[in-house]
Amino acid sequence: GARMSWNLIEALTGLWTGDDWDNNKRGKRVVTVKTHYPHDAGRLVDWDDEITRALVVVRNPMNAIPSFFNHIYEIKNNLAIHSQRAPVSDWIEWRDRLAEGQIRKYAKFVDYWMERFDRHDGDRIFVS
Repeated sequence: GARMSWNLIEALTGLWTGDDWDNNKRGKRVVTVKTHYPHDAGRLVDWDDEITRALVVVRNPMNAIPSFFNHIYEIKNNLAIHSQRAPVSDWIEWRDRLAEGQIRKYAKFVDYWMERFDRHDGDRIFVS
């Protein structure tokens, strides 16, 4: 999802993209910043006060939350990112313990970005 979006935005604009952790060391020299903020996996960049517009891309939570679990599973098991899906039994155990909290965090993310630029017509585009 995110990597494909970066590639598409860079191809369409000819400009670099970045993320909230500055993993590609481009700092402010980017046209977009990917973040999961306010989810605890994301953060606001130091120069957040200079950002005046947003393109918010959201996935269906029925797909996004299991994908997030797969990402956690890969990290926890020292696997290459986007290399495989976790066993169904591991997913069910995690889902039963933590999915409700992740659904609340997903809703908080949507609420935050819906309200962030709500007084500025045209300064926020939401894509689902």
